[in-house]
Amino acid sequence: MYTKWLFLVLTMLTFHVSAQDIFEASRTGDAKRIKELAGQKSDTVNAVNDKGFTPLMIACYRGQLKAAQMLVSKGANVNGHSHEGSPLQAACFQNETAIASLLIKKGANLDVQGPDGNTALMYAVLNQNEKLVKELVKAGANLQVKNLDGQTAHSLAMTMPNETIRSLVEMSKKHSE
Repeated sequence: MYTKWLFLVLTMLTFHVSAQDIFEASRTGDAKRIKELAGQKSDTVNAVNDKGFTPLMIACYRGQLKAAQMLVSKGANVNGHSHEGSPLQAACFQNETAIASLLIKKGANLDVQGPDGNTALMYAVLNQNEKLVKELVKAGANLQVKNLDGQTAHSLAMTMPNETIRSLVEMSKKHSE
């Protein structure tokens, strides 16, 4: 009985330590460590820390492309959600085009809304990131989702100085009507 209890405690401690390691590896971009940890326990890539973030969310917020690539290749949920939104929103908020492109290609939900109601496309518009706006629109992001202020990606784009983005969004809106 004592042996089983000790084994259970050690197993739980090991998972806790590897889960903590996965967050640090994601934060610092240590793809090799992520691969090791995922090899030990595959569901580690979808662990959630005490703040509600997955390793992929952390990699996206920190701009760690190699970590994000490794996490996705090891089964990280590209649609994992936290109180701050999705990994795609994190990448777009941080203006991380390469990470956002990876998530879009892997089937990330384009229209998830964060606590402010903004979508990934809204963040791309606000950051004036032409490449990312074009990619999100081409992938089918909804231009008419409203944030908590009643704004859409279209209405935000029309207030911004980048004429290319305004034209792209305007053309896409007309095609969707």
